[in-house]
Amino acid sequence: MKTSGLREGGWGVRSALMAMLFISTGWTTVEAVRESPLQTQPTLARLSFILSPSRMTEFESAYEAKALPILKKHGLTPSSERARVGPDSIFSRLFEVKTPSEVADKDKALREDPAWKGALRSLGIAFGTPRPDSLIRFYGLRLYSAPARPGKVVPAGQGRVVSAGGGTGHWRTYDTADGLAGVTTLSIFQDRAGYLWFGGFGGGVSRYDGKTWTTFTTKDGLAKGPVWAIFQDREGYLWFGTEFGGLSRYDGKVFTTFTTKDGLGSNFVFSIIQDREGVLWFGTLGGGVSRFDGKTFTTFTTKDGLAGNGVWSVFQDRDGVLWFGTNGGGVSRYDGKTWTTFTTKDGLASNAILSILQDREGHLWFGAWNGGVSRYDGQKFTTFTVKDGLAGISVPSILQDRDGYLWFATGWVGTGGGVSRYDPSTARQDTAALLRASGKSPSTLRQTQGSGQRFTNFTTRDGLAHNEVYALFQDREGHLWFGGNGGVTRYEARTWTTFTTQDGLAQDDVSSIFQDREGNLWFGTNGGGVTRYDGKAFTTFTTKDGLANNTVRPIIQDRDGVLWFGTEGGVSRYDREGKRRLNDSQDRSPPPNPGESSGMGTFSTFTAEDGLAGNMVRSICMDRDGHLWFGGTPNGGVSRYDGRTFSTFTSQDGLASGPAGNWVLSIFQDREGYLWLGIRSGGVSRYDGKTFTTFTTQEGLAGNVVGAIFQDREGHLWFGTDGGVSRYDGKTPSTSSVPALSETKGQRFTTFTTKDGLASNGVWSFFQDRDGVLWFGGGGVSRYDGQTFQTIVQPDGLGSNVVKSILQDREGHLWFGTSKGATRYRPPAPWPPPVFIDAVVADQRHEKVSEVAIPSSAGLTVFEFHGISFKTRPEAMVYRYRLKGYDRDWRNTHARRVEYQNLPRGSYTFEVQAVDRDLVYSKTPATVTLRVHLPYTLIGLLSALCIAVTLVAWQTARVVRRDRLLRGSNAALSSANKDLFGLNQELQEANRQVEQANEAKSAFLANMSHEIRTPLNSVINFSALILEGVYGDVSEDMKDAVQEIDRNGEALLALINDILDLSKIEAGRMELQLSECSPEGMVDTAVSLLERRAQEKGLKVIRQVDGELPLIMADERRVTQHVLVSLVKNAIKFTHEGEVRVGARQEDGHILFWVSDTGIGIPLEEQERIFEVFQQVDGSITREVEGTGLGLAIARKFVEMHGGRVWVESKVGRGSTFWFTISGSGGETGPSAHAV
Repeated sequence: MKTSGLREGGWGVRSALMAMLFISTGWTTVEAVRESPLQTQPTLARLSFILSPSRMTEFESAYEAKALPILKKHGLTPSSERARVGPDSIFSRLFEVKTPSEVADKDKALREDPAWKGALRSLGIAFGTPRPDSLIRFYGLRLYSAPARPGKVVPAGQGRVVSAGGGTGHWRTYDTADGLAGVTTLSIFQDRAGYLWFGGFGGGVSRYDGKTWTTFTTKDGLAKGPVWAIFQDREGYLWFGTEFGGLSRYDGKVFTTFTTKDGLGSNFVFSIIQDREGVLWFGTLGGGVSRFDGKTFTTFTTKDGLAGNGVWSVFQDRDGVLWFGTNGGGVSRYDGKTWTTFTTKDGLASNAILSILQDREGHLWFGAWNGGVSRYDGQKFTTFTVKDGLAGISVPSILQDRDGYLWFATGWVGTGGGVSRYDPSTARQDTAALLRASGKSPSTLRQTQGSGQRFTNFTTRDGLAHNEVYALFQDREGHLWFGGNGGVTRYEARTWTTFTTQDGLAQDDVSSIFQDREGNLWFGTNGGGVTRYDGKAFTTFTTKDGLANNTVRPIIQDRDGVLWFGTEGGVSRYDREGKRRLNDSQDRSPPPNPGESSGMGTFSTFTAEDGLAGNMVRSICMDRDGHLWFGGTPNGGVSRYDGRTFSTFTSQDGLASGPAGNWVLSIFQDREGYLWLGIRSGGVSRYDGKTFTTFTTQEGLAGNVVGAIFQDREGHLWFGTDGGVSRYDGKTPSTSSVPALSETKGQRFTTFTTKDGLASNGVWSFFQDRDGVLWFGGGGVSRYDGQTFQTIVQPDGLGSNVVKSILQDREGHLWFGTSKGATRYRPPAPWPPPVFIDAVVADQRHEKVSEVAIPSSAGLTVFEFHGISFKTRPEAMVYRYRLKGYDRDWRNTHARRVEYQNLPRGSYTFEVQAVDRDLVYSKTPATVTLRVHLPYTLIGLLSALCIAVTLVAWQTARVVRRDRLLRGSNAALSSANKDLFGLNQELQEANRQVEQANEAKSAFLANMSHEIRTPLNSVINFSALILEGVYGDVSEDMKDAVQEIDRNGEALLALINDILDLSKIEAGRMELQLSECSPEGMVDTAVSLLERRAQEKGLKVIRQVDGELPLIMADERRVTQHVLVSLVKNAIKFTHEGEVRVGARQEDGHILFWVSDTGIGIPLEEQERIFEVFQQVDGSITREVEGTGLGLAIARKFVEMHGGRVWVESKVGRGSTFWFTISGSGGETGPSAHAV
């Protein structure tokens, strides 16, 4: 991070209110730059040299003697104004010139002057900073400031006006190559779980979850023949109506088929519904309509009043009345009692009715074979045919979508004309409104008018798989599905719309998007000028209309409503009210009608000749003081415009620089008033009005090409770079809210890349929508809600993957400027994607279960799952998962399976959520409980070992208690001897009994030592040999089992050794091996033995030994192992976070050792009891950790044998400190202490 100071010429007191800025695209509410009269200040150029700050005064004299005379000869007049003071190593002087363009001419003349080169060489040699050519390092003559001129002012032209096309929606066709069962789709249905089902010719029925196609055929139990109808009843059964095989019912596992033998009217089932009472109705061809109450079929035919025995369609209206469309007999109405028939004589389009629907207004629509479609309002029929704009003469399916549009499928044995859409809410629409709603461009839209109505037709030219369409369906995410010949086509008309030159856009390559206060959208294009869109028409302005250049990058609007366009030819200022400021001789014709012309107003252009740093303007920002900042010219720095003067800032002021110099790609002012400037290959510079501070990849920035800067609502700054996107918090290292991400962290930056889910590491635009979601544009679009990244690319509906700008308009629609048009995205109503756990794979495959038990020897455990979303590309679906009891945080993956290795024994819950393209999460996670247990083969062995250990411990405890009683008796007898001398003989007898008991106990201990420890050591040794492969290869299951035996054997051996040691001490048979010991060495040994164990728990072990300690006489092994190591083990065991300290110091003639921790602590009432044999802190505290209750008792015995004492100080929840003393009877001192 580099900081360069500008100690003079700051930008003054900042106002209290913060302006909201948007760079390149978006809103800008700013203090307007007021026009001022032409100024008389001169244009200033700056010349700067680079040298050691300590030699500035000396250099000034040399400069005035050798350089200044040459400069004056070139007509450069020194200015009395002092330059802004930049970095300490910069020596700067200002000169007056006539015009900004003269600066470059003067600079060129100087560089070609031999006298100037000689002066630079002399200065370079004298001041020790020569370049390879021996010249002193210097910046050439650069523009410093210039009085603002009015620029080139011209009346704005009318522009090119084009009625807006409707854009194109997003189409996607699936066929047999994708996994669809048949070549022709006849029926479509979505079940309660969210799966889509497709029935048709030639292959059974297909189920689709957004990624995987699963096909069911007669081999699975499905009835034979094409599937014309699919339906799910209230009980969850799926029903499939076939052409030859009758009716199949599917319960999720088994197909059950019903035919005429079961009472079905005919084996050709064309339609299925369930009425309000839960009764199922099946329309058949040749057998009338069959009614099924769950047990019995009842069939109605012409004998009962039905219009015909061939029933194509069945429908129940909102009044509960049933309608049956027949094959040749018209349509029958049945209210439960009476049959009424309507035919062509009543106005019906045809007597063969293929489909029936009731719209929201209550009108009934009847799709006919070879007759169009009829609408019935309860009194009369109105028929629409191809003459009225309908795509075809036969209508086998009708649908009303969520927006109220009616859709008609046309297709029947060669008569298909595609799909027609009809808006029932209006009888007449003007051309522009129709185009806007149609989702098609004017060059391909087929629009017709008949009977005062309008249809919009879609065919293969628009994206349909085939013009013969038999089935229509809208899924829960809002997609329309068209089934017919050639497969099935999905259409997103409302969600995605891309506008191109065919719809009136100036050019397909859109660099920027902006919405002004009036609600107009402005599109800056690459070579086509700027286009305004008012919702009805596109109006394009180019150089012919006064624009500086036809390549338009950033767009902003100031508080006076003036628009500023950054172009490749300078900056253009567009004032719609500018005509009132023109000369009176100018034309004052009235303004044009909306959508026809933009002729009012003026364009004012500022270029390098007017004081701008350069003509290439790629970034504009207006600060809170109303100053405009322009950047974008290679090596041009940044220009500040205050309404009177252009001031240029470059490296001479401390601005960051890259290989292309001060090339400023982005500018932004944050809430604190700091100005941030993104440099090409130079990182980002922050300017506080006096000082530039530069951040690069060395400080944690993702990349040094910074093309976009943004501040979110929480105050974080975001930088779009060529290496990903970096978030800056300005104070401390950031912590990502997505724990599973692999973000890299700099001092103040958190960086996200494609590894974290970003669509591309090149990020050039930002936006935060109304819901707080962040959008990143670059190679596609990325969305981030603080937990999950989701991406949108061209296959989702974007015009292209090159995304240069993002905007959310007033209606909440998102706009993306791409290299192939402007794409509008209207997020559909959220539908939480369902998610399912398919299987748990460990020792075997467990499918669709809620709880699984597996052995710990299984090793690898796999969870398989899937979510359902049809708007989300399969590879883009994000799954958030965690294994409760094992994972601390949620993790993200795109895979449909996750693996865990060697899970410890215990109980876990696996949870998974699906996250779709719109960052909609599953309503509830799918879960499965997992229990990991020991292999059953080990349970018997371990049980036997546990029983053995229990018996040993019980017997040992009996001996210890008996020994205590005997010792107590001995003490009592000794006391009585002083008072009752006459009982001496009895006391001697008692002592003899005590000795016999001790001898018996010793014999028992010696026998136990031999009889238990010897075979136990053998078990441990043989386990080690097995694990080393001495007896051949070991399977993973066997390895786990032997390791379990080895661990438990070591634990048993340690327990037995503790019991034996304690017994020896209490029997007086333990002898200390005293020698001179270093307290410091004992502490070092304990720390080194257990430091790794502490680190595995995330704990620090800190060693503290005061000064030079004297050597002590002690049993070094026993004090170290049985006291220090035991205390440190306990401290680590009962401490979950924090630290453990181990230390020693000299105090009052002895050495005081201590072990302190930040663990759970010990209640006051327990603190003395814990030093007793087989005593522990209350089990509610220690339940999760292992222990025998002997460690502290043994430690206390050994300390007391050394003439010391041990005690504890502790508070529950705050930790414990154990202290013990050893007499310091040695002489020499050990090495000096040092902290660990």
